[in-house]
Amino acid sequence: MRNARLVLAVFAFASCGGDRSGILPNAVPSLTTHTSAPQHKSQVLFVVTQGSGPSAILEFPVTAKGNAAPALEIAGTKTQLDNPLRVALDSNGTIYAGTDNPSAIVLAFSPAAHGNVKPIHVLTGSATQLPEQLEGLYVDKKGAIWVSGWTRSSSATTGTVTAYEARASGNVAPFEGLAFGGGTIPLSIATDGAGKIFVGLNTGSILVYARGASGTTTKPLYTIGGSNTGLSSMPLDMVFDGRGRLIVATGRGVAAFARGAKGNARPVNAFATNGTPGGVAVDDAGDIYVADQTVSGWAIDVYAPNARGGKPHPLREISGVKTGFDDILGVAIR
Repeated sequence: MRNARLVLAVFAFASCGGDRSGILPNAVPSLTTHTSAPQHKSQVLFVVTQGSGPSAILEFPVTAKGNAAPALEIAGTKTQLDNPLRVALDSNGTIYAGTDNPSAIVLAFSPAAHGNVKPIHVLTGSATQLPEQLEGLYVDKKGAIWVSGWTRSSSATTGTVTAYEARASGNVAPFEGLAFGGGTIPLSIATDGAGKIFVGLNTGSILVYARGASGTTTKPLYTIGGSNTGLSSMPLDMVFDGRGRLIVATGRGVAAFARGAKGNARPVNAFATNGTPGGVAVDDAGDIYVADQTVSGWAIDVYAPNARGGKPHPLREISGVKTGFDDILGVAIR
């Protein structure tokens, strides 16, 4: 199966003339040690895989390391998982997966789901205005489902962000939506504790909107972008940690921005990974989980909350044939 996000990222990065010289040329210097808070051992790591093997949602304890087999998996014909790209969780533990074969569909599974099971909700149909190519999937604290992506026609490529009520199912219309023309594509989506909408674009910036923003002409409240941010490698995925920091996976590494960062802000932490990051998640201890494509294969690398600098050594890595990883992008933690 194709890695749609990475193909798109390479194309867009080249077309916008991004700087390939380093992950974050203006990042803060490496001054702190890489330490981790005590782990919340009851938490579960979810990873979607969509490569040559069966499409699946894989579940691991957050303490997993090395060539570990998943504790549980959701896979099989009943699941409707076909080319899953993203995974997200609501506050009740419901598991959401975004697929895009041939167009975007959002599947929801019960918190205890495993094996070859049917989803409890399926969001699909023309009224949903879901994109042809799904890029981002996020479920906010109120359970609203946010999807970013793009649709290509014979004349143009249109980027969209659409939002759906909690537990939305079937052919239902979004309650909110943004549209982007001119080849601008929303790669990632997240909301903060105040409800502001953060949209990561292939142009190398993050636009921040007020809740209720819609259409093509709504102006953002502010933008995070510029040479200091390191976002020229593009914000492929993002999540907020427990301190309110915005953790962003770019095409070359990870950047953490302070709460309220705007404009040409330097990240408070930034580091390069061993490969090409595709997804990012954070556990209750603040450790950062990165879905990474390296020269030796696919891996989940776990970094301390304050990791920074050029390729710091991860706290641990999950990789190997037993993991079932093959073309992984989406990662989430419950």
